[in-house]
Amino acid sequence: MPRILVTDDNAAIRTLLTEILEGNGHEVETASDGVGALKCRQNQTFDVLITDIFMPEKDGIELIMEVKTRFPDLKVIAISGGGPGVGMDLLNPARRLGAKRILRKPVSRADLLQAVNEVLEDSNPEGLSHP
Repeated sequence: MPRILVTDDNAAIRTLLTEILEGNGHEVETASDGVGALKCRQNQTFDVLITDIFMPEKDGIELIMEVKTRFPDLKVIAISGGGPGVGMDLLNPARRLGAKRILRKPVSRADLLQAVNEVLEDSNPEGLSHP
């Protein structure tokens, strides 16, 4: 069963993403910021990290940079609804830093599941299906 770490400072979004992913057979852990996500990853392994960009403590860009250095095999999906400034879009830089997929909020169920399935397939070159 694929394991996914969802990181977002908005509790409602964490809950929604968790319900969608668990309803599709994934095991999900959550964190409210990058610091919490790194603590989770130190104690457990995950197949995919889904992270918001704008969060307190350690934001998504910092988290992606650290994850790609410390855990290079962890697949990353970055999500964002924008930022504190008008026109502030960090999804493309997130992709350049190592996010395999980027999604804009609000994220649809179909887009989320498609992105997760794509990154899981990317990490599974033999084409073996995940339960």
